Amino acid sequence: MFKQTILPDYGIRFRVDGFPPETEESGFTLSTQDPPPSPTTPPEPENITVKIEEGKTLNITCRFIKEPESSSVIWLKDNRPIKKASGSRFLFIQSIKRSQAGDYKCVSLSPHRNYSSPFTAVDVVYAPKILKTNKQVSIKLTRGDSITLKCTADANPQPAFTWYTQGAEIKQGSYTSNSSSLVVTPINDGDFTSYVCIANNEIGFDSVTFMVNEKEQHENPETGASKNNNAGDKETLTKYLSITAALAVITIFAFLIQRHVAKRTRGNNNQRGCEEADENHIESSQANELVRHGAYNLSFPGDPEWEIPRARLNVEKIIGRGAFGVVSRGLALDLPGKPGWTVVAVKSVQDDASEKEKLDLLSEMSVLKHLDPHPHVIRLYGCVTTEARPLVVVEYAQYGDLLGYLRKSRGVRDNYYSDPSVEPRTSLTSKQLLRFAWQISDGMDYLSKRKIIHRDLAARNVLVGDEDVCKITDFGMARDVWEEDIYVRTHEGRLPIKWTAAEALFGDGAYTTQSDVWSFGVVMYEIFTVGGDPFPGVYMRDIPALLRNGFRMSRPKFVSATLYDIMMECWKTEPLQRPDFEGLRSLLHSMIQDEEQEYVNLEELFYENVLPTSLSGEYSA
Repeated sequence: MFKQTILPDYGIRFRVDGFPPETEESGFTLSTQDPPPSPTTPPEPENITVKIEEGKTLNITCRFIKEPESSSVIWLKDNRPIKKASGSRFLFIQSIKRSQAGDYKCVSLSPHRNYSSPFTAVDVVYAPKILKTNKQVSIKLTRGDSITLKCTADANPQPAFTWYTQGAEIKQGSYTSNSSSLVVTPINDGDFTSYVCIANNEIGFDSVTFMVNEKEQHENPETGASKNNNAGDKETLTKYLSITAALAVITIFAFLIQRHVAKRTRGNNNQRGCEEADENHIESSQANELVRHGAYNLSFPGDPEWEIPRARLNVEKIIGRGAFGVVSRGLALDLPGKPGWTVVAVKSVQDDASEKEKLDLLSEMSVLKHLDPHPHVIRLYGCVTTEARPLVVVEYAQYGDLLGYLRKSRGVRDNYYSDPSVEPRTSLTSKQLLRFAWQISDGMDYLSKRKIIHRDLAARNVLVGDEDVCKITDFGMARDVWEEDIYVRTHEGRLPIKWTAAEALFGDGAYTTQSDVWSFGVVMYEIFTVGGDPFPGVYMRDIPALLRNGFRMSRPKFVSATLYDIMMECWKTEPLQRPDFEGLRSLLHSMIQDEEQEYVNLEELFYENVLPTSLSGEYSA
């Protein structure tokens, strides 16, 4: 018979009756432990609200509790199918309108079960619009009479109303959610003046000016016009209108200053936004000059602001050769804001370069001259144009081009950029690859807002600097299209076939910013295959015909369906159906913030042979 004794902290000891007592010490002990916790079900994604300014690009990602069996989805707005939405997990709406606000969700079309995502409530915000066709209202009023001035505006969020007269704010007034009223009873001469109503919210403002003039007793009450001395009255009215209009302008200007100061204060705590981008546009006169003459007809006289004396530039060694030019490492003395010697990159053309290739290099310089410094665009320091071979001096990126960086991280020698003194990291993570893609989209968003079309966006034309920061470079094929949104290819030249958008390979050869989006999709393929060759196993001469027939690169099995869907969005045949860089930047940034999701199986990738046997054949005439 078993008997048990419970001993604290030692489990349970059993003794068998009938055995000698001394055998108890040779008994056995059973230890107990709490049962393992039952698996918890991850929380369901919650409904969220997204605020977006009217005219911006909306992007929504399907949010499922687990990865569906199929990547094909349908999109619903207010529970009604969206006819023009694609079958991918990403919904892009360019130049969104207020009528497109609503509740959006997606439903996966899986063979065995359909999964429905939670709602994304889209709130489209927009600046106030005062509901008056005439923003300068003239009123004649008898001294002592009263009139109610009303100001109604349409806005989201609801506007705040402020009344001004002669530059001073009026504290009186009644307010509703979308309107404001002010009762005016002119008694003194100073009461016959202008009254300005300003409706504003965080997006913008609108205003209307009421000009209250005294009505003479002998005036016709029906017309408000004097029976006699019409010429004199007209002259008086003209002077009055001029004065009141000037007061209104001063009032609005004062309001703008106040609003700008408040906005700057708020902006110090926020990320750099589109408003800042719009404030830093290229000077229109300089940009228009570039457009009128065309890139290949530009002459480049010495520019004292950018010219570096040749004696202050020491070119040390060649660190890279590309299809069109040479990149060297050098030292520059006493650059603006950088006393002493600064390590720089010096770009030049090959010894046998044609005049056109020299102009391409100088064209890149002209583009960089008109750009403000940006963390993800290479910075111009200056140039040397006094020699037969022009030199363009830019910031030095110690890790070289991104393609080489990716391939070197896998132990593969790079053919574009070589600097034996600097080696890249060999422990790239999925998040690091995502950051590369986000940084490039951020730089391209900056360029596109300045109407710059790159035309040769590829991993080889992105440099990697300190702290693994990507910087877009090689603007030799870029065009400034400030006055026009497309560049039409009117000359025959070498094209980067594997990176060039379908509409630029055939048809009228038109390039737009959306053509750069196509190229960005190919860059994503390069990044997430860690230096893989686009269109593996496909002869380059066959690519245009394949693209025309709807062919697209297949998904590498170690790349998630989510990433591949983004690439496919970039490769849509119709340019306007592709996302813009603002939407891509926002989407990739949100993916970086997702700490749990791994978008690339790097362990599996490193067993795959995705690298090309040769780097030749990337360009074709």
